[in-house]
Amino acid sequence: MTNRFTYKGFDLSVVVYVRAGGTLISQVHQPTAGYLTVMDGKRNGLKVDYWTPTNPTNDFPMPQAQFSPVTTAWTTLGYFDASFMKVRSINLGYSFSNNVIRKIKAQSARVYVTAQNPFTLFSPYMKAGGIDPESTNQGNTGVSNPGNISNRNLTIGLSTPPTRSIIFGINLSY
Repeated sequence: MTNRFTYKGFDLSVVVYVRAGGTLISQVHQPTAGYLTVMDGKRNGLKVDYWTPTNPTNDFPMPQAQFSPVTTAWTTLGYFDASFMKVRSINLGYSFSNNVIRKIKAQSARVYVTAQNPFTLFSPYMKAGGIDPESTNQGNTGVSNPGNISNRNLTIGLSTPPTRSIIFGINLSY
C-alpha cells in the first residue's frame, strides 16, 4: 500500500508492506540449525522464554547443559506465524520554488531523505524474539530436518536479513 501526500512544495510517500497468514520457519530458532541455536541457556544466546518451574509457559523446553539427540519435535521450535506489517520506505522531499531555481539557473531542484525498512508495525515472529520477518528463502532450503515441509513455506535462514538505511539526496535538472 502506497500513500502520497503533497503540500506547498513538500512531498511525502509511505510504502507499507503486509503479509497475512502463512508459516514461517526460522533457522535462528531451530536447534542445531546453527551456532546461535544450541538452546542451552548460556549467556549471549537468543532471548528465549524457557520453561522453568516458576515460568511454566511451555514456549520452549528448559535449557540443559548437554543437548539431547534431536527429534522432529525439537524442530517445531522454529515455526511461527508469517504475518507481519512493516513500513518498507518513507520518502520526504521538498521541491524548490521557481524563484530559487532561476537563481541557480536550473530547471528543477529537489532535496529529499528516504528511510528504507525503518520499522515493523506488527509481527508475531519478532514478538517471539525473531529478526526481520521477511523471508530469506522459500520451502525447505537450509532447514534442519525438513521432513515434509511444503515448498510454499517461507524460511528465515542465517543469511543477512533486509537492512535499514537512510539516504539523503539532491535532484538538480539543468
